Amino acid sequence: MGLQDDTLAIVELTARYNQVIDGGFTDRVEEVFTPDARFSSPAHGVERQGTAEIAEMALGSKGHFVHVTTNNIITVDGDNAEQHCTLMLFALSPDGAATLSRVGWYDDQLVRAADGWRFTARAVSFPNM
Repeated sequence: MGLQDDTLAIVELTARYNQVIDGGFTDRVEEVFTPDARFSSPAHGVERQGTAEIAEMALGSKGHFVHVTTNNIITVDGDNAEQHCTLMLFALSPDGAATLSRVGWYDDQLVRAADGWRFTARAVSFPNM
């Protein structure tokens, strides 16, 4: 796999993460995280370790938010990679209207698994929080 292929695969993994979390697809968390992955949101006091805890977080997000990521900066080093990208988090109202809730950043650590890239660590931060 070349650098462009790796970069595209990581951008697609990030989009898949957004869909898994937004849809509360707890059975698909292992498609985007390694079994021992860490997720953190220090501004919210959130620390999750492993796919079971991350799946629980996904279930709580279902139907409440839409995650949109852009401006992906990716550095690949063999079977490891780092990503920094912008997050736009939209809150959903009961009638389906979406309002931009906050903007932040993800800082990610990734590893190439046998069947594609996976997050080993994902940290989200928000300015002024």
